[in-house]
Amino acid sequence: MEAAQALAARMLRESPSQADDERIRYMVRLSLAREPAELERTRLQDFVNLQRSHFSTAVKEAEQVAAAARPEGVTPVEAAAWTAVARVLVNLDEFITRE
Repeated sequence: MEAAQALAARMLRESPSQADDERIRYMVRLSLAREPAELERTRLQDFVNLQRSHFSTAVKEAEQVAAAARPEGVTPVEAAAWTAVARVLVNLDEFITRE
């Protein structure tokens, strides 16, 4: 969980754009050292939207999931949604094993 929080916080701080597509591309490059495929981008975009929807109705849960040291101006809901995306990426076999 801490690795996912750190990855999400780093992406939110360093991403060259605030557009979801660019954030997804940046996070995949950081974690997998490659560009995401179109299907991956689409699925991750759907997932981040689903997580935003969930956390917007569960703000207390969002505060628990989001890193305490999130970038200034980033809400707990937004940080939690991106932490969920980061958890998907860090749990991929590709994240752990480079071939």
